[in-house]
Amino acid sequence: MKKNRFLVFARDTLKLIKKNGEIVEGIKAHVEKNIFTIYDTTISIEEEDIFEREVPNDIERYKVIDRGYTKAFRAIPERYRVAVEKITNIKKNTEGNTVMFKKLAPLLKRALNEAKRNADKNDYFDANNCLAENGSPIKNQMFTELENQGYIRNVADGGIYQLEAKSFTYDDDEAEHERKNAPSISMGDVHIDGGSRFNLNSVDNSINITLSKNDEVLFDNVLKTLEESSIENKEDIKLSINEMKQTVGKPSFIQKYNSFIQSVAHHMIIFAPFIPQLSALMERLN
Repeated sequence: MKKNRFLVFARDTLKLIKKNGEIVEGIKAHVEKNIFTIYDTTISIEEEDIFEREVPNDIERYKVIDRGYTKAFRAIPERYRVAVEKITNIKKNTEGNTVMFKKLAPLLKRALNEAKRNADKNDYFDANNCLAENGSPIKNQMFTELENQGYIRNVADGGIYQLEAKSFTYDDDEAEHERKNAPSISMGDVHIDGGSRFNLNSVDNSINITLSKNDEVLFDNVLKTLEESSIENKEDIKLSINEMKQTVGKPSFIQKYNSFIQSVAHHMIIFAPFIPQLSALMERLN
């Protein structure tokens, strides 16, 4: 078989997560903005499949819009020119996520136990079938945070995840102490059930902290994600992000945060990874 000389350009390694939960790893590709060129056409690629690409400190996630199969032409071999849409960056255990993780530890343990109870033999589960102690569905924020911490991995739209770790490693006594003594924080217009409740529009025992370097990076990443998305009306969302940034540490931050949540309500899959860090900023109010 003639060697494919074009493979020298395929310098990125991707992971493909198919709609049925099948995973294909080690795919070599030439990555351009919104286009992945893949020369291995034995791989089945379909619209709505997800590609993951590791970059420093992040895992970028892309949705397949058009697989773009192209037949061979003269010296150019057959290939996929996959049209993709970037949907999110998955932050790897940032400081803000760790703070939120500690506060939610008892609820996260419940969520992970429910995930294990509902998982099939391949460790896949539907988050919509996981219930809090009062019988209501566990909130999506719990699974977002479990994914941020590496316990589960989202494999398909609609709340389909796979277990990555089956035991909850955060100390139970320490978690309970954190929960009882932590200041209450707002999660927008969402109350979280399962043993504790977060207050809407209120923050207790808080202190005023100016923007740190991590905060600057956080808001830069939110804005970058917005700009790289396919959202048509970006200006209103961009304004709400900048207003949040300008009011960190001020009472008006709550209003600006809630305005942001409302503005991205139809695009939450894109911004969900940032919600724990943004919510944690409410601890700094005067």
